[in-house]
Amino acid sequence: MKTLEQYLSDNGDIGLAGVIEVQVSDDVARERVLGRARGADDAREVFERRLHIYVEPLEAIQAFYRNKNLLHVIDGERSIDNVVHEMETCITSKI
Repeated sequence: MKTLEQYLSDNGDIGLAGVIEVQVSDDVARERVLGRARGADDAREVFERRLHIYVEPLEAIQAFYRNKNLLHVIDGERSIDNVVHEMETCITSKI
């Protein structure tokens, strides 16, 4: 996020209008990833390691973008149609 911030600062003709976070519980994420059974990446140990890597910096990233009033959080535990609709609405509102 800091590298992106520096890049945007160095390139004044590019701006960040918003950041969308699709939020799901660890249990739902685990169920979705492990339930698709597509290969070695779906192993429980691999998932748990990746989840830890994702979650570790998440609070700082959320705070960074929340302080800039750029963070939009979407409930990802709803249907895919609802999630996509909310994403489209958020993106459209920034254009």
